[in-house]
Amino acid sequence: MEVHACLWNDVRAFDFCEQDLQPIVDAHPQIKLHVHPNTQAFLDTCNTAEMVLTWDFKSDWYARCPQLKVIMTPAAGNDWIAPAADQQVQVIHGSFHGGILAESLLSALL
Repeated sequence: MEVHACLWNDVRAFDFCEQDLQPIVDAHPQIKLHVHPNTQAFLDTCNTAEMVLTWDFKSDWYARCPQLKVIMTPAAGNDWIAPAADQQVQVIHGSFHGGILAESLLSALL
């Protein structure tokens, strides 16, 4: 499977580099992982991507990714990933935010 990672961010805690994703490659050697430093680098080679790890995905990018099957994002909100017009691409959102938000709200109330 060909996976393209586009997890750059201005906030270092949310920015992923190749070393951060190396455990995935080590655990799954059959995955061909491409880590892109910016949007243009991703768009130049995304035509072979079957899976994308990203914070956001624009609607016009779907046409550039004909092999795309899955988009995975650590973002909780569904507004960062534009829906596919044909609904053929599965989108998986981060699910760890619920507990963090619940604890924050409870702390604020107390």
